[in-house]
Amino acid sequence: MVTIKRLTERDLIFLELLCRSSVISTEQAGKIYGTNNYHQIRLSELASRGLIKREWGYVKPTGKCFKIFGIEPVYLKEEQKWKIQQLIDALDVHLNLNNWNFYFRREVKQKNTRVPQVSRLAGIAERDSIKYAVYIIPNKQITKRGLYALQNDIKSIISAGYEDIVIFYKHEEITPYLQEDTCGSQSYLLLPFTKYGISVFNNRQEIYEYIEKTATEKFNNCERTEYQIYDYKAGDKYIMVLVDNDIIKYKLLEIYSKRYSKEDQIVICTRDQKPLLKHLEEYITIKILETDKITEILKINENDKQQFKQCIHMLNKIPKRLPSGLTEREEKIFTMRYGIGCEKKYTIEELAKKFDVSAERIRQIENSALAILGLKKN
Repeated sequence: MVTIKRLTERDLIFLELLCRSSVISTEQAGKIYGTNNYHQIRLSELASRGLIKREWGYVKPTGKCFKIFGIEPVYLKEEQKWKIQQLIDALDVHLNLNNWNFYFRREVKQKNTRVPQVSRLAGIAERDSIKYAVYIIPNKQITKRGLYALQNDIKSIISAGYEDIVIFYKHEEITPYLQEDTCGSQSYLLLPFTKYGISVFNNRQEIYEYIEKTATEKFNNCERTEYQIYDYKAGDKYIMVLVDNDIIKYKLLEIYSKRYSKEDQIVICTRDQKPLLKHLEEYITIKILETDKITEILKINENDKQQFKQCIHMLNKIPKRLPSGLTEREEKIFTMRYGIGCEKKYTIEELAKKFDVSAERIRQIENSALAILGLKKN
């Protein structure tokens, strides 16, 4: 990196982030500098030195700035307002994910050639060995063609090696469409695009650690499971965490819940999510993680608690009940194939013999069931 005299450490942090993101809003600049007004003075100084270009409400890096940090230039035209807003939204996620490393879309493309050049991907959030592909959906409505394109986009990202998806939505009205197909992902989180929705994702690990600690104290032991639906096994109890709104778990719950007893299954959710599980109450034990405890885990201050509660309340709109769409026969084959509610996992050959059909027919039913549920074949 080229050294420049008389730039503050905060200037350098700001400029490098500006080159990585290609654009920063004036409001975001204030957050980066950690001031209410001083950043305006610094922006004027940086502009006078030819390092940034100021536009109405945001700033962009100049060629000189890109050169300093050795980053390949990306120049945005003023008329590309939709693209500018996409990048500003992505930076909002980055600024609020202090527990994760965040890589912007173009950085991801440079590292992974399997990522398509044209994509709605906002970036990749990485923490330890976990990598989430981040999408931000600003739409209030979406056409069938637009939904199909988005689903194909997500599938291409999964094919590139990013099997965990988090979608931040700006309008509740679009959530029924976003939950239709989980595109074969390993996890598929659907959260509101607010400071508090992002905070749930940012502190997801801390929420799980709290639940694990509490379960250990209650049942003497608690360990992670290998199942896609259940997060923990505590004694003879299976525990599923729904607080982060994983749509795949809702879908799997429709099948799994009927295969075990109510006493053996514990579902941890928010109070506003509980009505979504009403039709399964005879099969599962529902435990509430109160909003006050969540705000404590997320370290939400007193002034912001009410807004956070409103954000959590948005989750009671999604997902609508997600019927499996399987016939009784298909459901039986599917559950036996994966050992759900029975003593073992049956092989394709065993199922073919038991149901008096060909092995190929069992494969077709299995693949069809997975496709209907929007799940991947492990």
